[in-house]
Amino acid sequence: MTENTPETAPQVAPEDFDFDAWLSDAKRPERTVTVYKRADLLGDLDALERKLEEIANIPEEDQALGDSPDGVEAKYLALLQQFHDSGLTIRVKGLTQDEMSTIGKAGKEAKETDEQIGRRLLEASLVSPRLSFDQLGKLSKAIGDAQMQKIVTAYQLATLQAPEATAPFSRRSSGRGSGRE
Repeated sequence: MTENTPETAPQVAPEDFDFDAWLSDAKRPERTVTVYKRADLLGDLDALERKLEEIANIPEEDQALGDSPDGVEAKYLALLQQFHDSGLTIRVKGLTQDEMSTIGKAGKEAKETDEQIGRRLLEASLVSPRLSFDQLGKLSKAIGDAQMQKIVTAYQLATLQAPEATAPFSRRSSGRGSGRE
């Protein structure tokens, strides 16, 4: 991939540059993050992972019928699929300083807490799915602070980080611990 640097960028005379045409399809940065409604399954996955490690240390002839590595692996994979199936991908867009200021000012006038104002900012940034203020509150209670922080971080990156795309040249493994949970 080549970047346009001052040396390689096409040169356009200022009088020939159509700023409005260039700007006509501009879009703000957007980010996505996946949250899971069945994060409780991670505890079961951890237990099965430990069970697999224990089984690996038992000679095959001493293993009980229910403790075959294949059986435990099958349970693990079924739970892992349940976990992944419970995911919801949330897409957020960056907000402008004016938008954030307007939302913050309205919240303060309504005597909302900082947490409520933060939820209003998040609500305004949602691209998909569109969730209401109350739905975001329910989501927060259901999935917990750690996963809500993932959504907030995506919003902050979309709002505050300069856009930059990278090419993912290395493939990630699909196993546990690959960052795909």
